[in-house]
Formats: sequence, structure tokens, C-alpha cells
Amino acid sequence: MSLAACKAAINLYRTEDVSKYLWKTGEKLWTSVNGLFKKHNVPSEVKGFWPCPTFVNQAGAPKDLNARILRAGFKYGVSLYSTSYVNYSHKDADIEETIARLDKAIAEVAASL
Repeated sequence: MSLAACKAAINLYRTEDVSKYLWKTGEKLWTSVNGLFKKHNVPSEVKGFWPCPTFVNQAGAPKDLNARILRAGFKYGVSLYSTSYVNYSHKDADIEETIARLDKAIAEVAASL
């Protein structure tokens, strides 16, 4: 049974170009989040591979900035981790909603700086 499931997953990745989708979706989300950091003057940025980048503080940022960002994300209904992932179930509407929620969260973080 597990080999059949593995084969089905590999087939899905090939036929639906899942890897490309993850990169494209991640790029849309995380470049938008980087834009929100700039918009609100929050000294953080998302770096790394678009499907699973990492939050990185800029020089001079408070040591607890990542924790503040993660807590604010949770407060506004977005589950974030220091390395956050997009997945194949995330569709455009989900990404747009996430960006809108994170705009509020990052604005709140900015107000605390």
C-alpha cells in the first residue's frame, strides 16, 4: 500500500508540475511579505528558497523580532514558523488572504518597535 501511495504522489508531482507551483506560489507570498516589511519599516526579511524560506532579522533589529512576527501572524490567523512553507493546497485566494492578514500583523509589529 505505501509503495502505491508513493507512486501516486510522484505521478502527481510530474503531471501537475507541483514543484513549479510551489516555487511560483512561494515567490508571490514571500516577495509580498518582504514588501510589507518595507511598507511598515520592520527590519526583517524573508530569504531563501521560495517554497520554504526563513525569516531573517536585519542589523539592529530587536532580538525578539522573529517571535513578535510569528505571534502577530498567529493572532491574525496565519500559522508561521521561522522557516515557513507553502503547499500545493494553497491557492491564489489563500495567498491573497494571507497577505492581507499579514499586512495587519506586520503593522502591529511595527507599532511595537
